[in-house]
Amino acid sequence: NCFDTLFKNRIKTIKGTQQILESSNMLNLSTVYARELLDYIANLIENSIDEFSKALIAKFLTLPRVTHRKGCSKMLPETYKIMRAKELFLVNLSHKLNWPYYRVGNRYDFIGFRNWRKKYNQDLESVRFSTKNVPSSQEEFISWYEKLPALARARTDSKLKDDFRLEYITKWKEEKAFAQQKVREGDLSYAKAAKVNVGATSFKDLYKEITQGNVDKLKLEAFFEKVKIPEDFFVIMDDSGSMRGGPFGFATFLATTVLLKTQSRIVGHFSDTGRFYDYSNEIDTNKSVYDNYSSFLQKAFNRLEGRSTRPESIMKSLKKIKDITPEIFEEVKKHKIWIIVSDGDFNSFATEEASIKEFFRKAEKLLGFTPKLILINVGYKTHEKFPESNLAVIEDPNLIEQLLTNFNEEDCFDVTYPLKACYESNRYFEVRWCF
Repeated sequence: NCFDTLFKNRIKTIKGTQQILESSNMLNLSTVYARELLDYIANLIENSIDEFSKALIAKFLTLPRVTHRKGCSKMLPETYKIMRAKELFLVNLSHKLNWPYYRVGNRYDFIGFRNWRKKYNQDLESVRFSTKNVPSSQEEFISWYEKLPALARARTDSKLKDDFRLEYITKWKEEKAFAQQKVREGDLSYAKAAKVNVGATSFKDLYKEITQGNVDKLKLEAFFEKVKIPEDFFVIMDDSGSMRGGPFGFATFLATTVLLKTQSRIVGHFSDTGRFYDYSNEIDTNKSVYDNYSSFLQKAFNRLEGRSTRPESIMKSLKKIKDITPEIFEEVKKHKIWIIVSDGDFNSFATEEASIKEFFRKAEKLLGFTPKLILINVGYKTHEKFPESNLAVIEDPNLIEQLLTNFNEEDCFDVTYPLKACYESNRYFEVRWCF
């Protein structure tokens, strides 16, 4: 969130140690930035009618903490320093807005700021729990709970473990799932009841959940509604040994998404060998996205070979299929944009570039054209830079989201999400010298 970045004022350490990884002190009034921010915030609070921005200020501009946390023997000097900077920032903000504040021992009580925040943050999940004000009646609880964004709902579920209100949550989720099922069956009278607030949760968060195998079913459903992809998409999944776990989980999610949003039911696999399977029995548009994903994942996992990563095996397999099952060959041939989901480390030849060149050479010979290839890197290794102009390499979850929700072929293969593909290719320095 941009407001979180505006007020970034914290220390990040290695878990279990006091070794500092990152220090952010955006509220230090000795900087021009902090002084400009102070004027901006004061003016927004006093004169703006933008209640949403005020709510974000109330959420992200938190009170300073100048004593060590419970269970810790002391506070890091760096933490103490940035907390004192936040105190000074709030002192000056209180002066500008005529808010009362008091010095209490070694700290300040920003009573004016706290009273102003109450209007905007009283329904925040963190505030409800810290003040022990979580609604107890079912009607009031659900009214509050369904307004929470997905991550806040997940935290609420965790905090209410073994609490009687979990029954309310279970019932609410069942009702939402039922309404979404009715909408999928074409009964739009349930459309309003089927809606779920996913808040400002980014695809990056969803991507992380998918790779960790802990995805929010309702959030997945809500994101799927935003997906818009062409019929030309065709997915090929790397199922080599290194893909086990999170990488293969995301590969199957992407394949499920394409199968549900297009007419195709064929998905490619490759490792030492290339294979093409019909997944018609695992895809049912009348079921939820999560149910389809689970069914597909189970079937695909059973077909996982776990060997090396040889992309040219895809074309070797297609050549055999052309004679044995020509209907699958013709189905694959219809697609002009191929998406390979892999963790890299192509080892058909001495270099990844050589492996990709061989893939394109065989594709041209067998298909009569070279498919446009989108390589999604779900591994920890960075791919080599490739010279091919019809190859886009995507690693950033934000770009994967754009691929799924706002695909533009010209952007992807001409400038590749502004210069991304250029940087990932050997053309980078050639283009750079033009300017």
